[in-house]
Amino acid sequence: MIDYYENRNEGLPHYCQVLQGKRYLYGNHNAPHDIEVRELGTGKSRREIAWDLGLNFKVVPKLPIEDGIHAAQMLIPRLWFDREKCKDGLEALRQYHRAYNERTRSFRSNPVHDWSSHASDAFRYLAVGIRETRDTGRPPQMMAQREYDPFAA
Repeated sequence: MIDYYENRNEGLPHYCQVLQGKRYLYGNHNAPHDIEVRELGTGKSRREIAWDLGLNFKVVPKLPIEDGIHAAQMLIPRLWFDREKCKDGLEALRQYHRAYNERTRSFRSNPVHDWSSHASDAFRYLAVGIRETRDTGRPPQMMAQREYDPFAA
């Protein structure tokens, strides 16, 4: 993971501009299933708007949250993280949690929706999207060894 960016109250043109400004060579841009939703004002889907702005999204299938979390947990040991550029995203992943119910003495089934949710959901979609594109016929990448643990306290 070489970079992380998050913002609020911005439209697709802003994010397309940010991506183009990074000057990275991108593979796939993954998006959740709701990118196919049509906007009332234009009648176009968000995916079509992004396409017009030069960004082609691959729609990641809708899976149960637990399956997505599991895919993310399986992906983490296979990644290297840029400690500085991914700092905010890593902190969000560290803080993603389920609420504890004192009455039933168990954790709730769904994670808490708070400031860490958006970054964690994005990472979940990344993990599911990578899993979906594994069978592309490309040769497998070498696994990197790392000593840095992004979730160490």
